[in-house]
Amino acid sequence: MFNTPQAQVSYEQVLQFCQTYPEGVRVEYKREMTNIPKVISCFANTVGGIWIIGVDTDKKTNRTILPPTGMKHVPGIEEQITQSVHAGVYPAITPAVRVFEIPNAPGQVLAVVKIAESVEAPHAIENSTRVWIRNASTTEPYNLADIGRIEYLLRRRREGEERRERLVLQMAERSPFTRTRRVRVVVAPIYLSGTLLSNDELYRRAKALETQHAYLRDFRTVHEGVMSSEAHHFEVSVHGIAFFEKAADIAGALDGIQFVLPINLIYPVGRVLKTALLLLNGEITNVLVRYELIGWKGVGFLKLEPARLRMPQMTLQHRQSVNEHVSVFEHMTTDAPPAQRVAVLTRLLRGVMWAFNYPPEDMTGIVQEIVDRNNLI
Repeated sequence: MFNTPQAQVSYEQVLQFCQTYPEGVRVEYKREMTNIPKVISCFANTVGGIWIIGVDTDKKTNRTILPPTGMKHVPGIEEQITQSVHAGVYPAITPAVRVFEIPNAPGQVLAVVKIAESVEAPHAIENSTRVWIRNASTTEPYNLADIGRIEYLLRRRREGEERRERLVLQMAERSPFTRTRRVRVVVAPIYLSGTLLSNDELYRRAKALETQHAYLRDFRTVHEGVMSSEAHHFEVSVHGIAFFEKAADIAGALDGIQFVLPINLIYPVGRVLKTALLLLNGEITNVLVRYELIGWKGVGFLKLEPARLRMPQMTLQHRQSVNEHVSVFEHMTTDAPPAQRVAVLTRLLRGVMWAFNYPPEDMTGIVQEIVDRNNLI
């Protein structure tokens, strides 16, 4: 079950697992859901593992008591576990959770929670003040991490970030837009570990989406990824990194000042994010969404079309970017619901608007309209 995708696990496999594995560094059983952030952060900070909730253990033998009693089924167990982790663990973790009804025990269920060893470790709880790891003890399998362990985890995290940025740089070097005013979007695991998809699986997914998503049309293979490079440059690697670059879409000009509208800023990042998440469908991980405007000094921003503004020329005079390079970013999970994606796009838009001397303003309605009109979710 350690290597079986969560969606393919059966109830019979869960029972077999309970019979085979006692509690240890990679396994935990609990009768009820307790100490969720602590248990899950421990697994992530050590070597990963499986937590089965709804099972009693014999304290002498440290093995499960079968058949399982289960716990009472209430709606939203998966969401409760996930939200508890997102609220109580930093950086946040997204465990894989599956709930099984127990045959011949109406209203009783088991929850199977799978946690991978995390390159985002150390994960802290209790207001980011404590880092716990697992040990081999059968009575108290938790230790506070010492300084050496925390240093090791931070070094591993830093190396993952550095590797991600090296791969992004290689993608940028293949872009034909290096000398133009352009937009750049990067969607990538926050801390790179191994590969998320095999070469064959990435190719299969790209082929299935090729006719539906313009950024994938006429793609070709490159080392550890696929690439489409014509009116735009779009790459996705087996590591889960999506890179996009294209010349800036300018809405028009007034008195010699070029300007953009919200759609010019939202459309490319929304389309890239949608395509990337479709390619990574089912691979649940925390991702960085980075949006860059390169060579934009002197370009202005208008919230509405000039014809809908009272004094568009004067407005544009005050809404020009003085920054040559603008970079903003947000974090999200690959399984984020539509409302969360809209929130991410809204925050990205507000972030780049600061470069145009635009006051803080809630742009959710405008972003939602652009998303709906252009099917960006």
